[in-house]
Amino acid sequence: MNIHSLTLVGGAIAVLLVAPSGCARKAPTVQVPTAERQPVPALVAQTPKAPDPPPPESDEDQADRRQQAEAAKRYEKFLRDIKSAQDPVALAVEASQDTHRYLLLAAIQVLVQHANDPRAEPALDALVRRYPDEPHATNRLPSQAARALGQVRAKRELAELLKDAKTPQQRAARIRALFRENPAWPYSDQGSKHYLVVELIDGLVETEGPAAVDLAVATGFIWHFGQKYPDALLNYAKQLGCEKTLAKRGLLDGLLSSGARGRGALLDEWIKQAQEESAIDELMIHLGRAADGQQRLRAWLKDSRPAVVCAAAAGLASYFPSETSIAAVEEAARRRKAAGATEQELDHYAARILRMKQSVSKKELKGESKP
Repeated sequence: MNIHSLTLVGGAIAVLLVAPSGCARKAPTVQVPTAERQPVPALVAQTPKAPDPPPPESDEDQADRRQQAEAAKRYEKFLRDIKSAQDPVALAVEASQDTHRYLLLAAIQVLVQHANDPRAEPALDALVRRYPDEPHATNRLPSQAARALGQVRAKRELAELLKDAKTPQQRAARIRALFRENPAWPYSDQGSKHYLVVELIDGLVETEGPAAVDLAVATGFIWHFGQKYPDALLNYAKQLGCEKTLAKRGLLDGLLSSGARGRGALLDEWIKQAQEESAIDELMIHLGRAADGQQRLRAWLKDSRPAVVCAAAAGLASYFPSETSIAAVEEAARRRKAAGATEQELDHYAARILRMKQSVSKKELKGESKP
């Protein structure tokens, strides 16, 4: 039998075989599979499962929610009424007996504003007894109440101490006399004369203005004074000089925080004159906190004194770790090596460079921009 022809029938192959007798007959059809076509399943709309209904509120939860809503209404009413109250202290005393925290804080504020009213101190004292202050408490109500009571008592004590001072000049003279007579007051803790000292300094600054700088520094109230009179603080530091300024606790910090123009230039002048390594280190640390501290620190890398260059490199590593600072310290290290620097000094630069490189690598891993 011979193959006579192939015929394609509906995608199948028909093989026509010829018998030896010459009679043709059709061979069985062989199905050759083609690419299978799978029926596309009908899309069935999926209805999202409804969330489980919340559990029913307990009677206790419902009562708590009602109490909170009622307390909020009392608080809003107090804020409305206090604006036009003929006797705000009476409203505040009544509100101080409430339990709503925000209402109590609002009442405390009103009582402090009317410290001379004889009803203010007993109301705050009762509030402090109800909410004794606790160290590290997250609720600020106890500390606010204790602070308010201290402020009210201080204001009343101040009024008594200055009752005979009729003019601003007399008030200023009396305040200065009080500090001379009681030199330990500025160092009292929160429970004794702290709030009175605050009131006295505020009164002196209000009366004398920039001229109160000496007493503000002596009593440690430097930061607040510097924010109000930055130039007076800068001039006072200039008059004292470097050594005495460093000896005054908080003065240099207050000066840098004050925003006074020329504070960076003053530190540069003192670094230029400094001889003691400890003074150079401290001045350089503060210089790094100035607005243009990075540029000033890099400039001091070119100084000929090893202590100054080492302190500047340490300042850059602490405040401004960056590729720019690394390159600047590396250049300073090469310059110092050529000048005959000791191995100890060169190790100092190497340690600062390594520290900055590690800091830069960490920032790059976090995706932070370089300073």
